[in-house]
Order: sequence, then structure tokens, then C-alpha cells
Amino acid sequence: MDFMEVSISTTFNFDIPFSIMAPMVKNTGFNSVSLAGGNYTQSKYLTTVGRENILRICRKNNLVIDSVHAPLGTNIDISHPDNELREYSVHLFKQAIRACTEIGCSILIVHLCNKFSEDEFGNRMIAVRNSLENLIPYARTKNIAIAVENLIKPSTLELFERVLTEQNFDNVGVCFDTSHANIAGNLYSILEKYGDRIIAVHISDNKGLLDDHMLPFEGVIDWDKIMKHFAEKPYTGNFLLEVEMRESSFKDPEVFLKEAYTRAHILITLLDKYKLS
Repeated sequence: MDFMEVSISTTFNFDIPFSIMAPMVKNTGFNSVSLAGGNYTQSKYLTTVGRENILRICRKNNLVIDSVHAPLGTNIDISHPDNELREYSVHLFKQAIRACTEIGCSILIVHLCNKFSEDEFGNRMIAVRNSLENLIPYARTKNIAIAVENLIKPSTLELFERVLTEQNFDNVGVCFDTSHANIAGNLYSILEKYGDRIIAVHISDNKGLLDDHMLPFEGVIDWDKIMKHFAEKPYTGNFLLEVEMRESSFKDPEVFLKEAYTRAHILITLLDKYKLS
């Protein structure tokens, strides 16, 4: 028996408009999607008209929104020491929180920072604290939880750990990204340390060097082992695939979606097995 629903992010192909993607996703068997932050113009969730269209498309296709990924980009960084850039980023994150409220999902997935050098850490920590002091209460008023994503670089991981130590609020948790953790070499330590705080997941595979966002079993992750560890944790939310076609061997969108759906259920079957054992 499956104990969670499978979902997929709109990252899988940014060239497909959301209005066309939605029926493809639904016809494959998915009942929910997550709106990507890397190309937020795909769904246009930051605009009022965009959110209205998302709701219309979802209702037409009997889909729900699993989560929203906060905007990503070179000039979007809530940890940036430049106050003007940081405040602009906070503004965009607030718009994303508003989008969550209006389109009926309860989780905003966030990257705390972009890449930065070790000697920047102190200023980055101050900046991200200031941002979160603004964002966390705002999200709470909207009944939105903030899921902080584990990133790859050691400096970003240290920021992630410090923030989770300090921000022990009921609406702040972890988005466990398997691809990031595999590259960083902390797949199991992240689960052991933060497993009880996971409120969202990003499931994808890679070859161990780059964030390939491949389908499970296309890369090098030992999925049997990771599902065994994951089964020990209390997470029962949606099983969200954050995968992309760019590095996959499946180049047809409909075939890719079918493979994604099938492989997600293989992983959930493993989870069920280990939860029952």
C-alpha cells in the first residue's frame, strides 16, 4: 500500500507552457504538481493574472498544487549583504508566499542563499537572519510553512545548519533534496540529523558530480539504501520528483512522465516495505 502521493515539479521541461503541461501530468497519473522557482515565468505564479490562470488550469484538469519553489536567480538571494538586493529578494519571496495562499498550497520551498566564499559567512548569516525575521512571521500569518532546502557547497550547508538551529519554529522545516545531498556526500547524515523536520522532498538522481536532476535509477544513488533510511523518518507528505529531461535518456515528454511516475512508485513500494519491516 502506498503511504504517500507522488507529485512532480514543473522543472521537468521549461519549454512546455503550464497550460499544456497540466493535462499531460494528469493523464500520466499525477494528481499534483509543484511550481518551479528556477523559471517562475513558466507558470507566472508571481502575478495576479498568473495565479488566476494556475487555478483555472488546475480546476480544469483536477490537479492540485503540491508546493511552490521560491524564485531563483543570480540577483535573487535573501542572504546577500547588499540590502537593496536582499530586500528585493524578500519582496519576491513574500509574493511567493502570497501565491501559496491564493492557489491553495501550504509549503514554500526556499534556497537560503546563492554560492558564496567562506570569508563571507558572517555577513551572509546576518543578512539571512534579517530576511527570515521578516519572512517567517509573514508566512505564519498566511498559514504557510517554509521548507529550507539543503544545498551543495560546504558554506551553504553551514548556513543551512545554523538557520535550522536558530529558527526552530513550527512553520520552518526542511526540504530534503536527494540530488544535492548525493553531490555533497551527506545523503544519510542529513536524514539522520534533520529527518524529523522534513516537510518536503525533492527526489532526483545524478552521476555524483553535477545536479543532473535525472530520474531515479538513471544515476548513481543507491535508492534501496536511501529508502531504507528514509523509512525510519516520520515524513508522510507528498513524494515530489524534481526531475528534468535535459540529462535523461527519455527525450519524449510523455514517455518521460510515464517513467517518472513508474519509478516514483517503485521507490514508494520500497518505503512501504521498510516501514512495515
